[in-house]
Amino acid sequence: MFLITRLRKSFLMRICLTLAVFSLLWLQVGVFIYRGAEIDFEHRSNTSSVLLNHPNFSNIELAKPTNMTIPELMDKINLENNEQKIWNSKHVPWPPVNETEFWPHGVVITIQVHNRISYLKKLLRSLSQAVWIERALLIFSHNIYSEELNDIIQSIPFAAVMQIHFPYSTQLFPYSFPGDSPSDCPRDINKERAIAIGCRNAQTPDLYGHYREARYSQTKHHWWWKVNFIFGKITALRDYNGPVVFMEEDHYVAEDFLHILWLQQKLLKGGPDCSFCNQAHILSLGSYPKYFNHREASNMVDLLPWSSSKHNMGMAFNRSVWKNFQQCSELFCSVDDYNWDWSLLHVAQQCLPSLFGDPTNVKMKSKFILGALVLKAPRVFHIGEWYGVHHRKASCASDTSTLRKAETSLKSARKAQTLFPNTLRTKNMLGTKGIRLKKGNGGWGDPRVIYQVSNIPGFNASEALPWEPGSNKYIGNQQFHQVINTTVLKIILLSMAFNSIKDGEFTKTIYAMIKDERYHDAITTLVTIVDANPTSKAGLSLLGYCCFQIQDFFNASSCYEQLYNLYNEQEEYKLYWAQSLYEAGLYGSSLKVCNQIVNPKLKGKVLKLEAAIRFAEDDLTAALNTVSACFALSSPNDVDTLVNMGCIRFKEEDYSRALAKFQSAVHVSGFEPQLLYNVAICHYKMKEYAPAIKSIADIIERGIRDHPELSVGMATEGLEVRSVGNTLALHKSALVEAFNLKAATEYQLKNFEGAKEALTDMPPRLESELDPVTLHNMALLTADANPSESFDKLQFLLLQQVAQQQQQLENPEARLTGAGPLVCPPETFANLLLLYCKYEYFDLAADLMAEHADLTYKHLSPYVFDFLEALITQQTSPEEAFAKFDALCVRYGETVRRTGTNLKEARRQQNSHTTSAAGLAHEQALETYLPVLMNQAKIYWDRENYVQVEKLFRQSAELCGDADVWRLNVAHTLFMQENKFREATSFYEPLVKQNYDNILDVSAVVLANLCVCYLVTSQNEEAEELLRKLEKEEEQKSLENPQSKFFHLSIVNLVIGTLYCSKGNYEFGISRVIKSLEPYHQKLGTDTWFYAKRCLMSLLENMAKQVVVIKDSIVEDILQFLDSCQFYGREVQTILENPTAVNSHVSSVRFTVTYEARIIKCLLLQIIRN
Repeated sequence: MFLITRLRKSFLMRICLTLAVFSLLWLQVGVFIYRGAEIDFEHRSNTSSVLLNHPNFSNIELAKPTNMTIPELMDKINLENNEQKIWNSKHVPWPPVNETEFWPHGVVITIQVHNRISYLKKLLRSLSQAVWIERALLIFSHNIYSEELNDIIQSIPFAAVMQIHFPYSTQLFPYSFPGDSPSDCPRDINKERAIAIGCRNAQTPDLYGHYREARYSQTKHHWWWKVNFIFGKITALRDYNGPVVFMEEDHYVAEDFLHILWLQQKLLKGGPDCSFCNQAHILSLGSYPKYFNHREASNMVDLLPWSSSKHNMGMAFNRSVWKNFQQCSELFCSVDDYNWDWSLLHVAQQCLPSLFGDPTNVKMKSKFILGALVLKAPRVFHIGEWYGVHHRKASCASDTSTLRKAETSLKSARKAQTLFPNTLRTKNMLGTKGIRLKKGNGGWGDPRVIYQVSNIPGFNASEALPWEPGSNKYIGNQQFHQVINTTVLKIILLSMAFNSIKDGEFTKTIYAMIKDERYHDAITTLVTIVDANPTSKAGLSLLGYCCFQIQDFFNASSCYEQLYNLYNEQEEYKLYWAQSLYEAGLYGSSLKVCNQIVNPKLKGKVLKLEAAIRFAEDDLTAALNTVSACFALSSPNDVDTLVNMGCIRFKEEDYSRALAKFQSAVHVSGFEPQLLYNVAICHYKMKEYAPAIKSIADIIERGIRDHPELSVGMATEGLEVRSVGNTLALHKSALVEAFNLKAATEYQLKNFEGAKEALTDMPPRLESELDPVTLHNMALLTADANPSESFDKLQFLLLQQVAQQQQQLENPEARLTGAGPLVCPPETFANLLLLYCKYEYFDLAADLMAEHADLTYKHLSPYVFDFLEALITQQTSPEEAFAKFDALCVRYGETVRRTGTNLKEARRQQNSHTTSAAGLAHEQALETYLPVLMNQAKIYWDRENYVQVEKLFRQSAELCGDADVWRLNVAHTLFMQENKFREATSFYEPLVKQNYDNILDVSAVVLANLCVCYLVTSQNEEAEELLRKLEKEEEQKSLENPQSKFFHLSIVNLVIGTLYCSKGNYEFGISRVIKSLEPYHQKLGTDTWFYAKRCLMSLLENMAKQVVVIKDSIVEDILQFLDSCQFYGREVQTILENPTAVNSHVSSVRFTVTYEARIIKCLLLQIIRN
């Protein structure tokens, strides 16, 4: 009964709705389909700072681990290991797209990272200076998850980067195996005492009588997992057969290490340059000589027997060598040594001879030596600490002299130009005295670690590979994730098999976890039980329930399917199975299972689920019939049925009836965030913003009170907060939906800052964790400030939809059901097209429409399609575009005229309800008509035919003469004719005065044009009053918010100065221009400098022609002004970035204010001297 109650509300239908705004950009709001899946967003912002100057480098020695809970962290690590995202691939593609002589197919470098940022800093600095590093893929393998490390690594600009995470770390298992369990034996306790106290691993100390320490045993475990993962799991490397270089965070490299590695790689082929080099299997870039001599020995390499203590640093080998190592994995895992390199030495001397030679030839085995090409002058250096499980003396401190010695030797080699040799001089020393095999270093006596490492994914070369062994057929994405899910369950089983839950307390412990909503912890325990007893009814039932609660619907459906097959007399399990399939988006499969349920007691629940499926498939007629049948079987106050009927009415755009159903459901069930959100969204669609905002405020207030851990509003206040993730609590609170709706409401009310603030008030999440709706809305609200990022986000969302459609085509189940969560709001396509047109990238818009013809017909309304078609046509045939706009104006103008007549009639009848509805219809008609009219007029505007523009506007005065947008554009048109300033004033003045108390909300261009009108028409007092008002308001705002910049007064002064300069009064005009940019650190910008330098260049031109002569005092003011611009303009660019460019960041010093100010000063001085 408990299970049924908890799952009941999952039968509720979901609604997604959208918002159209005047600017023809849409904000999507609504209950998005949330399934706990994180959305990857690949984006790197343009920044002038480089990686090695990252602020974290100078302030942090050790990285702080994340504060996520263990279940959240486990989910995060599994997700990122599955995702395998390559960072910085846009700027440094990998594999490289252009072939070169060196590393034509790229090179892979893996770096094992703990938390020592101070060492990582040195390594990254050295890597950034290495030649050919841009052709490398850097794979960082972490045994600690830290946002600080992520921030640094993901910002690396010089190479492609990937991160993988060791899934057995002590961070994930702090109190249980493979971490340190309280029931484990202390390290230094003797065996007799350990047996007496009954600690878990008392019978198995290591060679030295010590017991396992997790922080040391995980060293070997991590290395083995890492190499298996790189060669067997990373999809980007499935066709890569080159060397993989292995480093650690406390290494340091020379700038020619990749050049040297390439030369070593060539030697492996043998041939005339080195006939014996084909006996080498490992390339070693590092060693531990007493002295470095790069000046004399930089091109010398020896073929030596591989030694674990000498050649384990910067070693490299390829896939074929690793496959040979894998065949000796049993020996590797059983050697009592926590060091991977010493264990590998045992493999080299005891197992590999039988692989490389005739197993029956004992003499051959005794002569086999694992060869390595070792540099006499190493290119990789160890600069960290020396420590070990049995070596803890004071002398094991940081080797601070290594880096200094290496740099000294490299400096000498640079001076002698002996780095980057053309060839390597080789010497065969393979036949010298072999390396004596010693006993292990211990730390690996516990049989649990041997068992676990022997069974990690990828232990066998053909196990769970992301592509089928022996073929080039790549497994589909869904199948790959199923493999990963199965593997994850195995990992959890193996890791938690030794958890200490007392006998007789399993039921109590599991139900306590479920009560506390610790579903991940419960799953780790339940998996162990189910594996031990696959037919356990209680285990499978609880496991399915917990998987459902964490929104792992695929595994939940698998559990319930097994339950029904085992206990088919209980059809409740079939119902839960169908419900899990529905939540997973497999509507066809879910409906098929529903049709097999015959228990009459379940008929009501089955009907609700069938209605939800039909609703998801947009079959509203079938959904309505099914919900009506539900009403006949249930109480009129059944909440599920009321909500389902409300969702159907909402989708039919009958918002008033939908609102009534939702309000009835809220009345019956009480406060529930998701239901209250449905009420708010109905008010919003009906343009009833006040009640919508009230409902939103109630949701937010309850969310803040019930979930303070979600950090609502802290990001807006400037506080540093960590991501809260996509948790179940966040989903239940409906805060994400509420803040999206609040942003849309504020946007409709023209409160754009409030809309942006609503999104920043949202519980903080990483960009990769954002749902599609939030990502979409952020793209729109930041489009003006950062169009490049907005393009990236919308393009990403569109690509997600294209990928989903492609998957549906390849997957028969998905093709039949339309399966899959919402990955792209339907408005994305139209908004991206409109943004392209806004920035006049009409070719891109045309290409996008041509490439996605299916989306054009599916997601573009006839109005938007016709509008975009006219805009794009305008670039090649303005006359044809004008005709298309004219046809649209006629069509939608009639709608405006009709709705206007209805509004007048409603007002005459004094019926408030009718007046409200008529006003809403008229407002929507104007929002459709005005963009068409303005773009038609723009055709004449671009040709500077302002008379025709005015004529068009006057023809439409009857339809939209009261609209502020129309009045504003009429004012601009009159202003540009330069002989109708007084008429322009009559249009500008009302727009300014209606916002006079908040004058900074008025566009600076409008204020500037009004000032010009005042001056030209000799209304100097009005102009001065307006300037004083502006100055006072800006001073007040600056005191309230010192960090903000206000350009209104600056732009007004610039326009006035430009006006006087155009009339030949340069002395007064230049003085206004100079005044407009004071103080320079606040007013100097790309736009303000553009207009200021135009006045200055006009003056210089007339001075050179000796048309004008100015006073010496004005010249001194100009020189002082240019000096100030030089000082403050170093970081101010003079050209705008291209939002669609791959790398649009402008970095050349020639495009700065400082450079141009110096040029202008030089020209001015030359003119004065001549």
